[in-house]
Amino acid sequence: MRLTEKKESKCKVTYNGLAGCMNAGLWDLSIYKRDMTRIFYEGVSGLRTGWESKAAQDMKMNDKNFKPTFDHVLAPQTTAYFICDNWDRFQDFEEFRKIYLIASQVCAVTSYENNELKKWTGKDSSQVLCPINERYNRCGIRLYHKNVGWNDTHLETPFHYPFEVPEGYLEYEAKTLLQEQGA
Repeated sequence: MRLTEKKESKCKVTYNGLAGCMNAGLWDLSIYKRDMTRIFYEGVSGLRTGWESKAAQDMKMNDKNFKPTFDHVLAPQTTAYFICDNWDRFQDFEEFRKIYLIASQVCAVTSYENNELKKWTGKDSSQVLCPINERYNRCGIRLYHKNVGWNDTHLETPFHYPFEVPEGYLEYEAKTLLQEQGA
């Protein structure tokens, strides 16, 4: 995927911010973890996927002034834990850039839906209450893409998560971050 010059710059600065902290050994000290994950959270871009919730679609049709909220489909601050705990893989800039692009993808939702989706992150971003690929389903959010259709009517599973999840992410999430419960 090709980024604009500004977004490519943001990716490189984000990488170098994390790399500097990792090289200084800060990830090994709990006091620095939240601030380090914020580097990634603040650094990710907003790359529109074309997917939107049914509610956002309805609001657009009924209110010409409606502005959707763009939900990152892979929670950036939580993703930073995955990156830092797997730095041996992501210290390679090209590997980092791949996950940066995935984490930058956004889906148009309503503000209410975005707040409901946020409830699946624990007290801090080092905890999640359900797997990332189940958040929309658990919130009852149907997704639509003009070139694909509804995510829950044409694909092989009753609720299909239409976004890419990095290799090893769901396993890491289940082993390290998941504290499953109702929101």
